[in-house]
Amino acid sequence: MTEYICKYTPVELLSGFGATCVLYNLSAEQFSQAARVMHRNVCAFSRALLEHRLEAGDTPLILTNCCDSIRRTGDVLSVRGQDVFTIDLPHSNGRSARRFYQKELLRLMETYEAFSHQAFDCEKFRAACGEEKKRPAGHYILLLGARMSEDLLEHITSASPLPVLNGMCTGNRTVEKAPQGNDRKRLMAWYAEELLSQPPCMRMTDIKAREKQIEDRDLAGIIYNTVSFCDYYSFEYGKAEKKRSVPILKLETDYTVQSAAQLKNRLDAFFETLRLPRKKECFAGAPIQEKNRGQQYFAGV
Repeated sequence: MTEYICKYTPVELLSGFGATCVLYNLSAEQFSQAARVMHRNVCAFSRALLEHRLEAGDTPLILTNCCDSIRRTGDVLSVRGQDVFTIDLPHSNGRSARRFYQKELLRLMETYEAFSHQAFDCEKFRAACGEEKKRPAGHYILLLGARMSEDLLEHITSASPLPVLNGMCTGNRTVEKAPQGNDRKRLMAWYAEELLSQPPCMRMTDIKAREKQIEDRDLAGIIYNTVSFCDYYSFEYGKAEKKRSVPILKLETDYTVQSAAQLKNRLDAFFETLRLPRKKECFAGAPIQEKNRGQQYFAGV
């Protein structure tokens, strides 16, 4: 098993070695171990990752240098003898950026071959590509902003009266079918462009595609998540709040179990206040499948 954290991670490439890739996205009970090796004013997700890896870091970890907090996390874990592979990720999707990322992918391929003592299998790589894009039919709730923990995401999905679309960096990722042929350089050139064509995260230079997400006529509400000590998404929220035409709820999480539990009441209250359109107002003949929530009222202090 190989763990990774970023949607730009070449998980299909690792599948070419027969590796099972697992997205790390868990919250922590506390940061007792992370506090001994990392300053507390770093991204809460980085501290949760550190806490997890210091407790059970016996599997390879693939990182991208998406921010300074992740770079420092990789440094700390590498010094402690863990198998950490860091990919240098460009900030754009231009020709030179794709060529640069192609070289990074080839470098990772060679490094992982030496590490795993296995040869890269082009057929396994192709078999891992080709995931279809999925989105709800009719009205839905959109999750935006920084990543959130798996337990909080599960609560939102189960409690929401409408389908939920994960527009965060843990959800909006697809890779088309790979071309035929066994030329590694050509495959990685195609793959680099495919990965960099994902809906951009806030570290990218051109983020216009992110703004289009809040203009969908089927959008019924937005839950915007931020992570403590991560500045990227706080700026975007300000713009989204001004432009939005639907209810929006801003969350700030610290990637602890306690934080997720405290936010559940706010989320349930937000769902109660959504101005859900009537069935006859639905688009494309797709009626809203509202869940039977009963008579519930939520309040917090």
